[in-house]
Amino acid sequence: TTNHDTTTKNNDDDLVVAKWQGSFVMGQQHGYGVLTVMTQPNTFSQKQNVWKGIWCHNVPQSGKWRIQYTNGTIYSGQATVFNDNNNNNDDNINITNDEHNNTDDDDDDQPPWLVVRPDGFGTMQSHKGDLQVGTFDGIEMIRGDYWKASDRIVHMTN
Repeated sequence: TTNHDTTTKNNDDDLVVAKWQGSFVMGQQHGYGVLTVMTQPNTFSQKQNVWKGIWCHNVPQSGKWRIQYTNGTIYSGQATVFNDNNNNNDDNINITNDEHNNTDDDDDDQPPWLVVRPDGFGTMQSHKGDLQVGTFDGIEMIRGDYWKASDRIVHMTN
C-alpha cells in the first residue's frame, strides 16, 4: 500500500487535495484503494469525498463500494461507474489521465468525469441519520426499507 498526495487548483482557484491510499501499477491507481478528495482544506468550508473500491489504471470499476459524499451521507454496497459530463457535481471523479481522454478535438481539453453511483443492493445512511436498505437504480432506492431517524417509522417500498 502506498500513500500519495496531489495538490491542485481547480477553475475557481480553490485548493484541491487528493489523497490515494492503495497500490500503483505503472504509476496509476490500481486495485483496492481509497481516494479522498478535499476542496478548500483547512478551512471552515472544507468539503470531502471518500471513495473506497476497486480501480484499474486510474479508473474506478463497478462493483462493491463505500462512498462518503460531501454532505456526510454514506453508501455501502453495489455501485456502477457512469460517465457524467456535468463536472460541476462535487461527487464526481475527475479522470485526468490522457489514456482516458479520447477526444481528437484540440479545443476540448476538458477531461471526462466519472461518478460512482449506488446501483444494486446497498445501504445508505444520510447525514441526518435516515437509513435506506434495498435496491438502488443509480439515483435513488427503488425497493427496500427506509427508516426515518426523526419519526422512527419504517417505510417500505415495493
